[in-house]
Amino acid sequence: MWIFLAAMMGAATSAPDQAQLFRLLGDPRADVRLTAADSLGAVDDPAIVPALEAALRKESDPRVVDALITALRHRGAPPTDPEECRALVGRVWDEIVAAQMIDCWRPTARILAAPGSFADPAARDQVIGLALNGTVPERAAALVALAAPVTRRTAGRSSIGAPPALEASVRDRLLEGAALTLSEPGAISRSSEAAVERAIWQLSGRSMPIALAVADRVTPIAARYRTSSAIANADLATYERTRRRGQLVVVLSIAAGLALLGLLRRARRAAWLLAAGVAAWAAWIMQATGARDLPPPPLQFVTVGALGCVGAGMVTAVVAALWPRGGGRAATAVGFLLTPALAGAVAATVCFVTRSTKVFPSDVGQWELIFDPLGALILAVLVAIALLVVDAAVAERTAAGGTLQ
Repeated sequence: MWIFLAAMMGAATSAPDQAQLFRLLGDPRADVRLTAADSLGAVDDPAIVPALEAALRKESDPRVVDALITALRHRGAPPTDPEECRALVGRVWDEIVAAQMIDCWRPTARILAAPGSFADPAARDQVIGLALNGTVPERAAALVALAAPVTRRTAGRSSIGAPPALEASVRDRLLEGAALTLSEPGAISRSSEAAVERAIWQLSGRSMPIALAVADRVTPIAARYRTSSAIANADLATYERTRRRGQLVVVLSIAAGLALLGLLRRARRAAWLLAAGVAAWAAWIMQATGARDLPPPPLQFVTVGALGCVGAGMVTAVVAALWPRGGGRAATAVGFLLTPALAGAVAATVCFVTRSTKVFPSDVGQWELIFDPLGALILAVLVAIALLVVDAAVAERTAAGGTLQ
C-alpha cells in the first residue's frame, strides 16, 4: 500500500490514480488520509476541489484538516464562508492554518483607524470572545490574532506597530486564558504553543513582571519552562534582572533561616556550613544568565549552581555533624579528601537524574547529560574545599573555647 501510495505522490495525474486517492481520503488511518490530501493538492484537475471540500466537511483529525485546507489553497479554492471558517478554527492544528481561518471568519481589522484602536471594535470583541470562551485551538488562534502587530496608515504610508492596548480587565482575562491554553499540552501543535508564548509578551504590554507571572502559572513544568524561555528571548536583559531578583530573595531567605538555626549550640557548625553553601548559591545567581540558569520556580532548585553549591553545603554539614574536630592530622586530611569527592558525587548524580528524567526540562540537547553533571561536580568540589578551608580557619581561632563544636 505504502509503495503504491508513494508512487502516486510523484505523478498522481491519471484518472485511476486520482480515483484511488479519492478513496484513500476515507481511509480509517489518519496518516493515509493526510498523505492522500497532500498528493491531491498537487493535482491540476477541477474535480479535485469538490472531493477535498467533501472530505473537509467530515474530517476529524486536526492534522488532516490542515492538509485538506492547504490542498484547497493550492488549488485556488480555500474556504471563504465566514461561518465555515469559524468552525474550522477549532478543528485545525497548525498556527498558520488557524490564522488563515480566523482572518477568513472575521478579519481582525489590522488597518487601524487611529493609533491604539481597532477600526472595527465589533471584530475585536468577537475575537476576544473566542479567546476567552473557545476550545483550546480557538483560544490559541484568537490570542495570537489579538497579539499580532498592526498596520498603521499615515499620509498614505503604512507602518507596523504594537497591537492595540487592551483594557486592564480584558488583558488580565486574556493572559489567564493564555496560561490555561498552554497548560493543556498536546491539544495544539508545538508551533501554535510557541505563537501563544510569544503572544503573552505582547498582550502583557511587554511588561516582564506581568509576563513572567503568567508564565509561572503554566503547567506542567516543561511547558512553564518553554514559556519562560520564550519570554526571555523577547528581552533577555530584563528577564535576567527580574528572575535574578526573585531568586535571590528566596535563596537569601533560606540562608538567613539556616544562620538563625546556627544560634543553637548543638547545630551551630553544621547549620553555618549549610548556610555558607546556600550563600555560595546566591553568589552564583549573581552571574547566572538565561532561562537555563534562571528558570521559573521550582526549577531554580535543580540548576547546576543550586546542586553544586547546596550539595557541597549539605555534604560538608553532614560530615561536620558525624566527624567532630579533634581527630588529628590524619583524620583532618581524610576529611579534606573525602568531603569534596562525596559532594561532587552527590551533585553530579542528582544533576544527571534530574536531566535524564526530564525533571529539569530543556531543549538544549543530550549533551547536557554530560556537561551539566560535570559542571555540578566541579562546582561542588570547589565549594566544598572552600567551606573546609573556612571551617578550618575558624576552628583555629576558636579552638580554645570550642564555640563551633
